[in-house]
Amino acid sequence: MISAKKIGQSSIVLIKLKNLIIMKKAIFMSFMALLFSISISSCREQTEKERVMEEMKDEGATVKEKRDGDETKIKMETENKEVKIKEEDGETKIKQKTENDDN
Repeated sequence: MISAKKIGQSSIVLIKLKNLIIMKKAIFMSFMALLFSISISSCREQTEKERVMEEMKDEGATVKEKRDGDETKIKMETENKEVKIKEEDGETKIKQKTENDDN
């Protein structure tokens, strides 16, 4: 016969295994959520850049592009609007200036 002591020990082991499995799932889900949020923010910047470039081209802007190693600068101008896009080390910065701005 199985003693009560052995049954108690085996149930403790099963509880520990169950907790370990739950922790692994939690860590995995946290990691996947982090990857998903990073990929979404990266796509947003790319889309913002493309949206601005398409908008300026539709307005008939002149486009000048300069590349220096891993740095890219794009300057687009219309009669009343100027947009500068700078990409460096995977980071995109967009500056827009209209004729009405004080800068």
